[in-house]
Amino acid sequence: MFAFLPLISFLSLFLLFNKHHRTHGRVPCWRTSFLSSTLTWGLLIVISTELLSIFKLINFGCILTFWLLVISCTGTANVSLHKRIKTPIIFKLPNFSFFETFLLGAILFILAITALTAFIAPPNTWDSMTYHMSRVVHWIQNHSVAHYPTHIERQLTFTPWAEFAITHFQILSFSDRFANLIQWFSMLGSIIGVSMIAKILGSDRRGQILAAILAATIPMGILQASSTQNDYVVTFWLTCFVYYSLLLKAQLNWENTIAVAASLGLSILTKGTAYIFSLPFLLWLTFSGIKRHRTKFCAHLATIILAAVLINSGYYLRNFGLYNNTFAPLKSTVVGQSGGFNTNAFISKIICNIGLHLETPFKAVNALIEKGIYNAHAWLNIDASVPHIHLGEHAFSLTQHAFHEDHSGNFIHLLLIVVTGILFLVSYTQHKKNKWGRYLLSITLGFLLFNLFLQWTPFNSRYHLPLFILATPFIGFKMAQIRNHKITTFLTVILILSSIPWLFYNQSRPILSKKNILNTSRTDQYFANNPGMAHSYKNVIKNIGSTECTQIGLLINCDSWEYPFWPLFQNYAKKSYRIEHVNVDNVSASIPYFNEDFKPCAIITKNTESKLKIIVNKMPYIKRWRFSFFNVFLEDTTGELAKGSIAFHFNRVIEYSLKADNILDLGTRDGRKLKRKEFQAMIALRQIALKEAQSLDIDELNQIYTGLGNHFKNDLMKGSELLIIGFNTPDPTKYRQGNLLLEQWAIWLKKNSAAMQKAWPK
Repeated sequence: MFAFLPLISFLSLFLLFNKHHRTHGRVPCWRTSFLSSTLTWGLLIVISTELLSIFKLINFGCILTFWLLVISCTGTANVSLHKRIKTPIIFKLPNFSFFETFLLGAILFILAITALTAFIAPPNTWDSMTYHMSRVVHWIQNHSVAHYPTHIERQLTFTPWAEFAITHFQILSFSDRFANLIQWFSMLGSIIGVSMIAKILGSDRRGQILAAILAATIPMGILQASSTQNDYVVTFWLTCFVYYSLLLKAQLNWENTIAVAASLGLSILTKGTAYIFSLPFLLWLTFSGIKRHRTKFCAHLATIILAAVLINSGYYLRNFGLYNNTFAPLKSTVVGQSGGFNTNAFISKIICNIGLHLETPFKAVNALIEKGIYNAHAWLNIDASVPHIHLGEHAFSLTQHAFHEDHSGNFIHLLLIVVTGILFLVSYTQHKKNKWGRYLLSITLGFLLFNLFLQWTPFNSRYHLPLFILATPFIGFKMAQIRNHKITTFLTVILILSSIPWLFYNQSRPILSKKNILNTSRTDQYFANNPGMAHSYKNVIKNIGSTECTQIGLLINCDSWEYPFWPLFQNYAKKSYRIEHVNVDNVSASIPYFNEDFKPCAIITKNTESKLKIIVNKMPYIKRWRFSFFNVFLEDTTGELAKGSIAFHFNRVIEYSLKADNILDLGTRDGRKLKRKEFQAMIALRQIALKEAQSLDIDELNQIYTGLGNHFKNDLMKGSELLIIGFNTPDPTKYRQGNLLLEQWAIWLKKNSAAMQKAWPK
């Protein structure tokens, strides 16, 4: 119920802007009112979050009060403006043709299916599990968006607006049920925005609707509309920025200037790619404004830049305070590499970025496309099949994940951009002063700048979403000019039909597959992109939840899935948990915990942690449980856990060593040589014993019984290592040396076993 308050606020703002237009003698346009109210709503998210964060007041009561105040103020203003409107409000639907009605119906259908998916499915993309959603729950826990110690620095350094919005809904709904809808709402806004861009650039109603259906059917857009990524959010703010920039060029006034500044600032606060994609349009606006209005425009330009910086000031200051740098580290660039600008490398990245959108669901077709791209690189003297300086850590390949939001391409839309672009250039001499030429140039420059400044990765196709969305008004304009309407009808039907697989077979959130969002538990859906991890998470939650422990430490790496721990702990134990990162080894380690009394009683680590004991804040923690992906360490204040752990693992070493010895004894008793399979079984047991042995602390073994640790290390462990190497190499000398050391260990152990039993901790 409370989660609907921000939406009610938006509706109240929408009515307010609509009435504002009427009171100023303008014909109200619901699309313009939608964009204006969304910009205002976006700014309110920033202002409230940053101000409440300063006083550590990001909590249910304060967020609830804020939105109630917004509703109260906008409601009062609506009533006041309504009294000033003399003409009655008459809502009249345009007289749409059958074709236009069909397209609008298709758009509504796509929006409905993506909204259903977004609402039913939980967040489950890789980035959402590592940092998008993880930073949200840390902010809620800390009552502040200030930086905190974390192993995953992306939680701190990456731009936060989308997560600001998710935070408000998560606090008000006490769940992540509304988290995906931020992207969905951005899809809706982008569809409306591109239709307005088409309108201001001269498209008729048919061209505007075509732009909208083109935007709605972009595969990457459909997939992302139900996730907690932020590419569609930045796309929407950039769409607003472009629209209001075009409007400002036509009508120089402060209302449009503020809208340009707000949309630019919000886009930058959402994702760093906004710097690149907005630059060509900002330059176009600057040159056009100075040419037409001269020095008068300078004040407007200064306002745009200063306001955009102000909107981002909280984010900039937090990063500068920790890193002495306002920006997150960017990937390697062509410009910044040794040797300066490399033309072949630049062309290589252009080819590879375009190639991402040539992927199809068919392996044979993809193989042909890959071969063509490799041949093009061979001409450039670059090997695209291996990682190198030009492509970074990834070789080029079509990943064959056409229905995944990290990889999907937009083949048909790319084809339409190329075809309509060629048709436009062929007829360009007929309309040189047409704005479409400069508009298309700005999009093209944005793509070239992207290739210039950012490294290629297999995930880049999702970063291209703003370019595809902004290209739709141009494609719609050219399609509307086709005299034979049957051709346009055929193309749009193909677009709509081709979008259906992406609607229903989203790899992360499918509707029609055997396991889908309708028949799979919400808990299991968190792991849709890595189902094998679910069992480990559930076991960790179950075992810690069975104890009295409520303060949890995380010792994980920079790409670990942190977020699932939060909802799973909340749902399983129904207790209030505090989760913090411990033993952080990056610059954020200098930040104190918001709760100074935080003292973890359990530590969750990656299963790569082989030690039986770790030290956190000078306190010992002993490994208690081990699962496929995680270990759980419990606080050991009395030392009893350590004793039990040493005994358990030492006995495991002896157990597996005896099993290995029994295999050798079997051959001796039978008077025959062991078969290779028996040797392999013996070596496998030695490997298990060695792994257990490596987890024990040698000094602690020496403290239990003098010389135990030294013999354990020098005879048992060294002997096992040589035996395994000698068998696998094969090297008979090492094998014999290993056997001799193991025999030496067996003699020592037999001689000292009685005394050890007395000294061993009970």
